[in-house]
Amino acid sequence: MKKLLLFLALFPALLAAQTGWKNLKITPANPKPGETIRIEYNWLESPLKDAEGLQLLVFEYVDKTPELKEIEFRNE
Repeated sequence: MKKLLLFLALFPALLAAQTGWKNLKITPANPKPGETIRIEYNWLESPLKDAEGLQLLVFEYVDKTPELKEIEFRNE
């Protein structure tokens, strides 16, 4: 439950500060603590379409200790 607290608090602020996020979809829009978040990104219609690879990192706050985790991609 505490794992996603920092992520949930900061991610909307990061999105609000950016422009051009039309290729990004996060569901549910208002997640509850402990709920799974799905992040979808259409990289084929983005400036990243020619990139060799993508990496998604999430900064979590676990037991009062910050942790950086790499998220596994699934091609669906």
